[in-house]
Order: sequence, then structure tokens, then C-alpha cells
Amino acid sequence: MDERRRGFTLIEALAALLLVGMVMPIAMQALSLTLRLAGTAARTNTAVMLAESAMHELLSRQAWDSTEMEGTFDDADFGECDPDGARVGSSPYRWKATLGDWIDGSLGELTVRVTWMARGREHEVTLTTLVPSSES
Repeated sequence: MDERRRGFTLIEALAALLLVGMVMPIAMQALSLTLRLAGTAARTNTAVMLAESAMHELLSRQAWDSTEMEGTFDDADFGECDPDGARVGSSPYRWKATLGDWIDGSLGELTVRVTWMARGREHEVTLTTLVPSSES
């Protein structure tokens, strides 16, 4: 009576473990890269929205001739709240606006730059629009 047992041999089990051992680090590295890129995209998206907000604020107040055209977004919803509701931490984003000359002098080029630090280096988003020149 020749009865065959069903199951994996030791060689098959070791080969499967070896294969998993080779594939798992590659998969984890890909997952890590994906999460890092998603974080970068989220921070860049936030910076674009903040730059638009700063630009709209300057345009609505017609404040592009102001000497102090820089600031932070500390009053925005950043950081965490303690149990009493007080804000802990501040925004990593800073903005600076500059007004440059345009071709014919009747318009100025308003540029808003939002910068932030991430992973040990500074990142930047820039928005530009044309505004009436103060000289016209």
C-alpha cells in the first residue's frame, strides 16, 4: 500500500522563504517612497493654497506697494491644540511678496513666494500676477 503524503518539502518551504525575503525589502522601499511622495505632494498643495490666499489678500487690500510684504501663516489652522484649545506649534510656511516692473511701466509684476522646510531643505512655491503700477 503506497500512500503519498501531501504537503511541501523542506526545500520548497525554504525556497518560498528565500523568495519572500528578497521581495519584501523591495516592496517596503516602494511603500516608503510612495508615502514620502504623497507627503511632499500634500505639503506642496498646501503651499499653493496659502500662496493663493496671500495673493488674494494683497489684491483685495491693494497692498502691493507696502514695504512689509512678508509674513507667516501662524493664524492659520496649523499645529495641534492642547486640551484648553490653545494652539501649540506654528506653521512651517512663510510668505514673501515682491513687486517688479513689467514691460511698459503701466503694470507691475506681483510675485508671492511661499517657502517651507521639509527633509532638511527649503522648498518653494511661486505665484505671479500683474497689477496696476503705482506710477500710472
